[in-house]
Amino acid sequence: MATIAEITASLDNDTKTRLDAVASGLLKVYNNLLRMRYFQHPAWIQLGPHNIDHLIPLYRFLGIDNCIIYLYSVLPYIKAPSEYTGFFQGSYFSDYRDEDDVRQGRDPFYYANGNEGKWLRGWQTALSTLGNHGTCLVYDAREDIIGMFDQESGGSTDPNIDQRWAESDDEDEEGERKEEGGEGNGGKESGGCEQGEGENPKVEGEDEEGDEKGDEDDNGEDDNDEEEDEEEEEEEEEYPGEPRAFDEFDGRRTAKVLRDMIRWYNDFTEIPGCGECTDEALWDRTIVVPLYRKHGWPGKDFDGDAFQVDQRRAVVAMEIEEKIAGSRGDIEMCQDTLGSLKTRGLEEARKKLEDAETLEKQWTARWEVFLVEGTIEEKEEELRELERIHEGATSATRHELIFREIRKLDEEFWDQRRRLRKIEQNLKEPDVDEERRVELQVELEIGQKGVLFAERALEGARLDAERWFPGQNPLPDDGETMKESALDLTKQLGNLIQRIEVCKARSERWEEFMKTVPVEAEETKKTLQQKLDQNVSALEILLSQKEGVEAATASV
Repeated sequence: MATIAEITASLDNDTKTRLDAVASGLLKVYNNLLRMRYFQHPAWIQLGPHNIDHLIPLYRFLGIDNCIIYLYSVLPYIKAPSEYTGFFQGSYFSDYRDEDDVRQGRDPFYYANGNEGKWLRGWQTALSTLGNHGTCLVYDAREDIIGMFDQESGGSTDPNIDQRWAESDDEDEEGERKEEGGEGNGGKESGGCEQGEGENPKVEGEDEEGDEKGDEDDNGEDDNDEEEDEEEEEEEEEYPGEPRAFDEFDGRRTAKVLRDMIRWYNDFTEIPGCGECTDEALWDRTIVVPLYRKHGWPGKDFDGDAFQVDQRRAVVAMEIEEKIAGSRGDIEMCQDTLGSLKTRGLEEARKKLEDAETLEKQWTARWEVFLVEGTIEEKEEELRELERIHEGATSATRHELIFREIRKLDEEFWDQRRRLRKIEQNLKEPDVDEERRVELQVELEIGQKGVLFAERALEGARLDAERWFPGQNPLPDDGETMKESALDLTKQLGNLIQRIEVCKARSERWEEFMKTVPVEAEETKKTLQQKLDQNVSALEILLSQKEGVEAATASV
């Protein structure tokens, strides 16, 4: 079995220089995220070279070329908590020391349906893992280009893709590769990723064949015919076998793409974290962009500590305002439902009534129209109530907001203290192995900063409260905490009472409609009775819940 040392030796210097530049460029992106305080500790970035000898059989089985195997050994990888694994445009960080990531890296868009190695060529690899209908970065070592692709459209999401053929861009890249020791040829003739090389290039000790190919072709044929034969042969060798999805794709020079990614982070075209593997509140664009600007990003004087303190306060303030005011999304959802009922729902029901030919169909359609009209009335009343609550809550005083913020930040401070104490206890355990001890040490340093930032955030909120409301104690006593619990229960009780009234009114309307249905419309009566029974069951459940909340309210 070949080792990574043997695979490295099989590559020429130009190829290794070019691949090292890919790892170096990606590391710069990661270091930028570290400086932006997305990564909470430098140890989350794990630098190469990595010992991946045990994975080489899998790499070989999947048809991965030596150049990509070498790249896997030198790439930086991210080892972070799950809420920090969201990467670029909805993708995740890839780690090709992990077998699952290796296999997925062969089929980044799930095109192959289990046919391993079917879609990416051996000289290509994904540089990120696809998220939920997001973007995936794909690298082609022969061309030395990176493409950004959307799963749904299959097209490029690179904002600068139109620059890929710009002459100045190519000249800049070629000059950079020459300065770094490369030949500036885009990698088409570098060892380990040669055109015509096949998907498993030779390592030292493997049989060589075909090296003299073409040396015996001097048979007097016409020069033009000979050139055509060579072109056809090169074309066949360039993409052997069946065509694949990424044989040709829109990409740009690697160095340029990676530099642009840093620039996009710096000018907020992109922000750290993305997708479901990111704390969406903590990295909300409306929160972090103003704070980055406030604290000097991307300048050398960027105050990352102050950024994180203010970031925590801003998230807490947003959560409090949403809790007080209710979600604007609830109002929008109710408006959308109401609009759909008034257009498509009511129109379809009325159309059925117009087209009904029998008595049974007519009354079934009338029932549907009646049902939709009743639902519209309920939704209109629900919308009025939501808007009333929202309007009253948005007028919450600064006094109420800052005192709630202080209470929440105080809770978070003590939560951070408890976490830190737990880590310190784990470090003192005698049976902790060295690898886990290193991890705990990193967690300890992150925990210490977490306590510090939480304390500073709390101090800042208290100073604001003292400046705005001098002499008032911002920390609630137990009585205030109990009062808030009682208010929460009162809110639940009010909601239940409202739903009970809706159910009762619904039953009354339906019973009145039932009286108008003729005996001959048996199916309509049967359907209506089923709906009435379901409504009665729902009412009984709500009444039972009301009793439980009333009992809980009495005990507070």
